[in-house]
Amino acid sequence: MFQFNVNDISKYRTQLMGIATLLVIFGHSVGNGVVMPRWMESLCGLASVGVDIFLLVSGLGLWYSLKSIDSQVNLWGVKCWYIRRYKRILVPYFIIADIGNILAVMGGRTIAEAVLNISTISYWLEHKGAWYIAMLIPLYAITPVHDAICKKIKNPVYYTLVIVIIIVGISSLHFECPNVGLS
Repeated sequence: MFQFNVNDISKYRTQLMGIATLLVIFGHSVGNGVVMPRWMESLCGLASVGVDIFLLVSGLGLWYSLKSIDSQVNLWGVKCWYIRRYKRILVPYFIIADIGNILAVMGGRTIAEAVLNISTISYWLEHKGAWYIAMLIPLYAITPVHDAICKKIKNPVYYTLVIVIIIVGISSLHFECPNVGLS
């Protein structure tokens, strides 16, 4: 009988990220006009699973990294955690985003649009740009707070469930999204 163990996700993290990357690439390929066999196109429908895998593995990574600073109850441990996390995602992002936006400005994009894209504000205002990075920034910001609350309350599972219900409720509200064809 198969026994699920959360440590296996951490153990096979690299392989899971590789599968997730391929699924996301396949998903974007069809939308960008890449011609491929029909059986391969059908795999592209699984692209969203790749994003789910990234989120699951990222969430577990956040949890494990927060566990490693448990012994350092002082504020400096959390500050170091924030610095490490943000350096890990923002340094590569800014290098790529800066180059891409400089080229886009040379091609006619306004500097204001480039600044909005680089800052990820364009995602929050117009649903354009690097949504994954735009989602990770606030996620990283609230993770230590959520972790600290979970450690102090009697039943963290119920607390987390309430948070998830609130997020799903807010997400299901009708927001106009002209850029993605929703209204």
